[in-house]
Amino acid sequence: MTHETLIGELEAWLLEEAVREPEILDLFGQLCARLHGIGVPVERAALSWPTLHPLFQAEQIYWRLQEGAELVQFRHDAGESEQYLRSPFHYMVSNQTPRLRRRLTGAERMLDFPVLEDLSADGFTD
Repeated sequence: MTHETLIGELEAWLLEEAVREPEILDLFGQLCARLHGIGVPVERAALSWPTLHPLFQAEQIYWRLQEGAELVQFRHDAGESEQYLRSPFHYMVSNQTPRLRRRLTGAERMLDFPVLEDLSADGFTD
């Protein structure tokens, strides 16, 4: 099968599933697993959205190849946490940076955020 055929089948599956109003956690997890299954080298993915909840500012589905999908909720004060303040996301929002790429190995290696050190230790390269 060609790459275009595989992507076309994945697109058709996603559209068919979406109209059934599935649980978003299941749908996103299946999408990521299917992407990996057709050769897209994804091992981690996240889908985030803001909420109108009195306790939570945002929710996120975090998917890992080995663990599957899990829902994470962020309290309104999460933006003040040390983990967030030292994250690439905070840097990007604060500096209005639309893209950020870091090489985690080799001569161009740049581990300027703690999470990148963790990813490098886990074997990620980019």
